[in-house]
Amino acid sequence: MFSQGQLIFAGIALILFVFLMVYSYRGDKKRNREYFKNSYVVLIAFLIFMGFLMFLKFYFRGQ
Repeated sequence: MFSQGQLIFAGIALILFVFLMVYSYRGDKKRNREYFKNSYVVLIAFLIFMGFLMFLKFYFRGQ
């Protein structure tokens, strides 16, 4: 399916990608606390909204 060279290239690319993502995250970790203080509120509101939509879907399905 894939040649040995393609698999080696994919493995190296994956390792480099993960390394760069971890490196970038460590640099932004300090700033993220300042900029995203109450981001969990948005997540909770989104989950409540999605739950409300699911409730409406199942409520009106029975009628």
